[in-house]
Amino acid sequence: MHYEVSGSGTPIVLIHGFCETSFIWKDLEKELSENYQVISIDLPGFGQSPLNNSDLTLDTVATLLHDFLKQQEISNCFMIGHSLGGYIIMSFAEKYSDMLLGFGLFHSTTYADSEEKKAIRKKGIEHVIHHGMEAFSKGFVPNLFHKANHSKFSEEMKILNKMAAITPIATFVAYSLAMKNRNDTTKVLSSFKKPIFIIAGENDNAIPLFQSEQMFSIIDEENALLLSETGHMGFIEKKEESSTFIHSFLKNNKI
Repeated sequence: MHYEVSGSGTPIVLIHGFCETSFIWKDLEKELSENYQVISIDLPGFGQSPLNNSDLTLDTVATLLHDFLKQQEISNCFMIGHSLGGYIIMSFAEKYSDMLLGFGLFHSTTYADSEEKKAIRKKGIEHVIHHGMEAFSKGFVPNLFHKANHSKFSEEMKILNKMAAITPIATFVAYSLAMKNRNDTTKVLSSFKKPIFIIAGENDNAIPLFQSEQMFSIIDEENALLLSETGHMGFIEKKEESSTFIHSFLKNNKI
């Protein structure tokens, strides 16, 4: 599993989302590394990490992540995951909670896919198989941003489009199925006894607002952040507000 390390101190592991790589965290990584050891990974099949098993589940990815951390002699850490990365953290928390100092969900959800969402994932797989990743990415990336932000973040969207376009089809299919078949992990939010934060976008097309609000009601109110005029990419669309919130959370919880 490809990874990069910067800074020193308490380990913070950054886990990217679907059709992304660890590159998405470059700004947050730079800021956090002033006070922490930051480990940003490429999930298997993305970026520079090979996909050795196309028949995967989120639980198997969580186990690979656990084994990776053990190899790095990391006994405990704090995790932050974007979207898919958050799904993997929830699987990790179910299996290896003792290793976690806490976690943060960035535009993610603990709820399983609805039947409508499962149908969308199935169509996405069919589209990619017949038309390729480049055609898919042209529609996928703009939908990640609040429409009013498209002009402001056009360059960032171009970078993300290139990133998504080179995602291997086998990786796309494997993770689409893994997300489609994932279990509901909402119970972990109430049973997990260590610090949790959730950041959501008011205009997120991928994570329904009502789900974010339901998750907010489970955790401590001060650890929930709803970003206005923001889609699925708050670390870009509201970079300063997100960063300030995360720094404050980590400090207040003595991470």
